[in-house]
Amino acid sequence: AARAFAADVDFDDPLVLRGGRQISLDYAGETEIDGKPVFKLLVTENFTVTFSLYMDRSTYFIIRRDMVKPGVNGPETVVTEYGDFSPVNGVMLPYRLVEKVGGAVRYETVMEHIEANPPLMPGLFSRPPAAAKP
Repeated sequence: AARAFAADVDFDDPLVLRGGRQISLDYAGETEIDGKPVFKLLVTENFTVTFSLYMDRSTYFIIRRDMVKPGVNGPETVVTEYGDFSPVNGVMLPYRLVEKVGGAVRYETVMEHIEANPPLMPGLFSRPPAAAKP
C-alpha cells in the first residue's frame, strides 16, 4: 500500500529524472489509442513499481498510464488518461485526468486554472506548535 501511495503522489512523470529515483524505461512498441498512433513504454521505478505509459507520437505528451494496483477483490488494472493540454509557464500540462477501473470511471478531475510556483505564506508547511504538557 505504501508503494502504491508513493507512486500516486509523485509529481514528476518518469521521464523527469531527479535524485534518488531509479527508473528503467523500455520501448514496448507502437499501438493506437482512440485512433491516434502512440508509443508504448514499460516503466519500472525503484525495481518495484511497473506500469505502461502511452505517448502521443506527434506531441510526445503522455496521454495514458496503465498500472496494476491492489484492490478490494484482488489486483485491478487502473487506467489514467491525461488530456486537454495547455501551457503553464511554457510547460504543457494536462487539465483533465480520468481514472478508470474495469472501464468504469472512478473519478475525473478537471482543472480550470493551474498556477506554477505561486507565492506561499511563510510557515505554511511548518509544524504546528507543540501542545502544552499538563
